[in-house]
Amino acid sequence: MVKNIFIIRHAEANSATKAMINDIDRTLSADGIKDATKMGECLKNKNVKFDKIITSSASRALHTGVIIARQNGFNVKGISVCEELYLASVDKIIEKIQKCEDEFVA
Repeated sequence: MVKNIFIIRHAEANSATKAMINDIDRTLSADGIKDATKMGECLKNKNVKFDKIITSSASRALHTGVIIARQNGFNVKGISVCEELYLASVDKIIEKIQKCEDEFVA
């Protein structure tokens, strides 16, 4: 079975120094919300369907995933939050992909 994998970086976040919060807690900026919405619309228009959405524990990454999921009819309760993906190396990301099962139940 072929796996189609989309790696999407989170949309623009608010500045950590401006908001005086930890990096992991930075939220999407207004432009980031607009951009994530555009990405979700683009994927929907291309008829992309998701079996699984995995996101890091960063607030901005999860919010980006939720926006895209909602626009594409994916149940947001099915989003997997993986703490080890926050600031992960390429090797760690590849390891996580390789551990994914061939079939998912959404």
